[in-house]
Amino acid sequence: MYAIDKNVPIPPPASKRNQKWPYVSMSPGDSFLIPSAAIAKMGGMGKAQRRAHGAARGRDVRIALRATEAGLRVWRTA
Repeated sequence: MYAIDKNVPIPPPASKRNQKWPYVSMSPGDSFLIPSAAIAKMGGMGKAQRRAHGAARGRDVRIALRATEAGLRVWRTA
């Protein structure tokens, strides 16, 4: 038989999934740049855009994306 424990806090997830996306620490109007080299590793601009949107989904975050000469600029809008 197992003992029942009460009021034991749940530790944060051990997964490092999507930690490279800084949406949680951003305020509306903040932005970050995904460099061109990182975009190439992701498989191109379209895939980078889909990944950025996918990482924002489910976090109650809205973003805007613009391609620049340096890479892909991502703004948090809400």
